[in-house]
Amino acid sequence: MYAGSGGCLVYDLDTVLPFPFTLKKYAAQTFRCDLILLPQYHRQFRVIEAKIYLEKFASDRSHMLAEGQFIAKPPDYACIRTTESCNNIEEFISIDAAVGYGEVLNLPQFTKRFSNR
Repeated sequence: MYAGSGGCLVYDLDTVLPFPFTLKKYAAQTFRCDLILLPQYHRQFRVIEAKIYLEKFASDRSHMLAEGQFIAKPPDYACIRTTESCNNIEEFISIDAAVGYGEVLNLPQFTKRFSNR
């Protein structure tokens, strides 16, 4: 997402929707209301500042392995490492608010926070 003068824009390269797309329109067309879901399936989003993500994220690609073999061809570039870690992907994908970087928001919190920018 990019927060510009016209509000937050979503750049989702895996969608058939046009991009950039305003978050308000994107959320309305991609997310259904959580009220139809059991509470354990309500959507959660980990929001991390880009600077922190770029400084701290590390992956040794072990999440791409099954029984010691790659599930899909790994990227041609080297694994992402920092001076602090060679693999901390779980800290970035966990929805446990006590773990990792940034903050965890539910769908209403997420859309409210970024639709008003």
